Amino acid sequence: MEMRRQQLCEEVAYLKSQSMRNNLIFTGIEEDNISGNEPPAVTENKLRAFLQDELKIAKEYGAPKGSKL
Repeated sequence: MEMRRQQLCEEVAYLKSQSMRNNLIFTGIEEDNISGNEPPAVTENKLRAFLQDELKIAKEYGAPKGSKL
């Protein structure tokens, strides 16, 4: 029973690492509100503008939806 539990824990850790390996984290992009609860659409628009204006990445890059930490 203990071996199976350990195996399942290892599988969960592996799956978590696989799902996180392609995530990108951007820092230094300020939120507009004091509460820190900016709507995801506003955050996405800011990130898209940053990628276009600062990093010169084309509009049609097809970025997946993101989430905030």
